Amino acid sequence: MSVSSGEHATHPVRHPEDLRLSKACVRRDNRAWTALLRRVRPMCAILAQQHNCPEELDDVFSDFVVRLMGAAPGDAGVLSRYDGSVCLTTFLSVVFRHMLIDRMRRRAARPALLGSPADTLTHGIAADEGFTVSVAEQVCLAEDERALAAALDRLDSHEKLLVKLYHYDRLTQGEIGAILRRSRLQINRELRAVHAKLRRCLTD
Repeated sequence: MSVSSGEHATHPVRHPEDLRLSKACVRRDNRAWTALLRRVRPMCAILAQQHNCPEELDDVFSDFVVRLMGAAPGDAGVLSRYDGSVCLTTFLSVVFRHMLIDRMRRRAARPALLGSPADTLTHGIAADEGFTVSVAEQVCLAEDERALAAALDRLDSHEKLLVKLYHYDRLTQGEIGAILRRSRLQINRELRAVHAKLRRCLTD
C-alpha cells in the first residue's frame, strides 16, 4: 500500500537497546545518563583529536551534554529526536562533530572580527542561542558599549566574575570550574544564564 503525501514514513528501529537508553535519558534517569556519558566521552575525545583540537574537548563536551539534555525547562534536547534507526553512538558523533567544527570556526573568526573583550562578550551572547552573527551585525552590536557596560553593572558579583574569567581572561569552562570548585556543566549553565540576563538587559 502506498503512503499518501501527507504521511511520513517511519524508520525501522534497528537499535532497540539504544532507543531504550535514549528514552531513559530523556526521562532524566541518572543511571542511564551515567551509562551514556561513559559510552560517548571516549568517542568525543577521539573526534577532538582527529580535528587537532583536544584542548577544546572539555568545553565542547559540556555544551554537548547541555544540548543532549535540553538547555531550558520543557526542552527535551537532541536525544528526544533519536529514533533507533542508526547506532546511538553514530547519531551522537554527528552532533558532537558539528558542535566541534562550529566551535573551531568561531574561534578562528574571533581575532579578525572581534577586537575588544566587549565585542567578544557580545558575540558570545548571540552564539549561545545558535545565531549566525554577520560582520555588519557584529559592528552594530559593538557600537553601543555604553549599553553593554550598563548591562554588566546589573549583574551580581558572581555573574561579573564569570564574565571576567570567560570573556576577558579567556579561561576555558574547565579552568573556571577548577577555580570556583564547580563542574564544567555547572559553569556552562551559569554562563548561559548570564548571557540570557545580559540579552534581557540590552533589549529593555
